[in-house]
Amino acid sequence: TWVGRSVGDLRQKKLFLTLSPIKKMTYKTGKSFSLEQANGEWSVVGKKDYPLDAIKINGIVTSIKNFEATEVVAETRNSKNLQTYRLQNSDFSLTFDLDGEKEPLVITVGRPHKTNTEVFLYTNRKPFIYKTYKSTVERWKLYLKDLKKLDPPKEEPKKKEAE
Repeated sequence: TWVGRSVGDLRQKKLFLTLSPIKKMTYKTGKSFSLEQANGEWSVVGKKDYPLDAIKINGIVTSIKNFEATEVVAETRNSKNLQTYRLQNSDFSLTFDLDGEKEPLVITVGRPHKTNTEVFLYTNRKPFIYKTYKSTVERWKLYLKDLKKLDPPKEEPKKKEAE
């Protein structure tokens, strides 16, 4: 039943509402970097030879595409709400340039409070402010070094047993 529920309960809480393939993904986490996807392969913009861990990148993309906020906490992004939900001067955002779409999807994530597990975020495509948990967005907050493909460990030559 819907008795006693807020309008926010009825709102779509999924941020990624498109099936369009991602052409480019830009991370702003203090320093910015961008990844481009062509023919199913990811590369760093301006550093084409940088080795990337495709499994890790695809896992992050899947996590973000499937993400659904726990709650819509505000219907508008006015300055009071941005301040209340720690979204002013955010240093963390993700921008997705999507194939066939003129406007990118931008997800802006607020600063987490030291003693609170809640984090708030919004997109440029909806006026709402959403709530999620710090543990969720911490998985998204990566730096380029976190996406570097590591060389597999080298096997040590087997020692011959003493005769």
